[in-house]
Amino acid sequence: MFHKTLADGFFIFASIAVLAAAFGWAVGDMWLASTQWLEVGIVFFLIAIYTRLSEEDDLKILKEKYKNKKRKTRRKK
Repeated sequence: MFHKTLADGFFIFASIAVLAAAFGWAVGDMWLASTQWLEVGIVFFLIAIYTRLSEEDDLKILKEKYKNKKRKTRRKK
């Protein structure tokens, strides 16, 4: 659940960076040039994707640990 919230946050920041790039191209640059805003947006998008993918890996690992723990408790009885 934490991964999804974190990935959504990075996605929102990436969208804001892309909007800042469009604003910089149309009106005038603010703090960074338009291409730099696009680069920031791309990095945030990639981090969001990586975070979502790592959530799936974490869930698989947790399921395996739970199955192994369940098997060990059955053997003890």
